Amino acid sequence: MATTYERRDLCRVPRFVSYLQSKDLTKVSEITETHVQAYQQHLLEWLGPRTVRRCMYAASGFLSYAVRQGYVRRNVVTNVPKVKATTNPPRYLSFDEWGKVRSIAEDTYLWPLVATAHYAGFRNSELRFLTWPEIDSDRDAITLVNKEGFTLKNRESRTVPLNRELKEILAPLRKQRGYCFHNRKGEQFGDTELTREFKSVIAEPSSPLKKGCFEGPWEVGGSG
Repeated sequence: MATTYERRDLCRVPRFVSYLQSKDLTKVSEITETHVQAYQQHLLEWLGPRTVRRCMYAASGFLSYAVRQGYVRRNVVTNVPKVKATTNPPRYLSFDEWGKVRSIAEDTYLWPLVATAHYAGFRNSELRFLTWPEIDSDRDAITLVNKEGFTLKNRESRTVPLNRELKEILAPLRKQRGYCFHNRKGEQFGDTELTREFKSVIAEPSSPLKKGCFEGPWEVGGSG
């Protein structure tokens, strides 16, 4: 299974390489901190800070690979100050808004997933990689753990309560192993597929809620 870097950042490496080539650099050993700083500044002229940070992360991965292969002795990207990315406060749905979302979601195949996002407060990746063994119905708890393709913050497991309503929603779907939620093909949701499907099935019919409510982590209320 592909890592997060391979899924989200590897595609940004060609952009870095093209920039270096435009500066007549043909060997990775010729890259200096000055080149990296200029590249970052170039990106800031037409991309937002968060995207620039991802691009620089991709460049750093490229240089780290070069170090491992023995092409260079150090990764010069790590010495360049990172761009500060502004973070937006989480957008919580009101009880009325959640009621509207629920009324739509209950009639779709995404309802168990949406309910889990609401009651457990899970993010996109946490929902995509949630497995049945992590849900302990006897202890009324869900414990997220690191697994191939998915790593928790600080690599530490996290436990959240499994409330009665969510427990009842998930009970008919219970299996011994495997991911809890699947796309229409019965496969694990892709990195951007889940957000796209969520917007199409839930957010669009809930307009005007769709604007800004379902970006990034799904903060859709409390644990109830």
